[in-house]
Amino acid sequence: LHDYEVETTADARHALALIDGGREFDVILVDVTMPIMSGIAFFQELRAMHPALAGRVVFMSGGVFEADFEAFLDTVPNVRIGKPFRGTALRQ
Repeated sequence: LHDYEVETTADARHALALIDGGREFDVILVDVTMPIMSGIAFFQELRAMHPALAGRVVFMSGGVFEADFEAFLDTVPNVRIGKPFRGTALRQ
């Protein structure tokens, strides 16, 4: 991702605060299972607060999606990517 400006955080609340503060992102990579707030909860809050950004979320997972996560993800058109992944897969 050397060609891109990248912001990282392990805290979904911090990510929402950045967005609320006016930061703009072309793509938002979200791990489905995160501490404190899951990627699904992050997505739901983002969609409620900034619906135009919800389509920019790409869900990531390093393991098998839990049944409730899988059921939710089946209701949204967002891209999913399994970890580990290569930069070429991410760019696609």
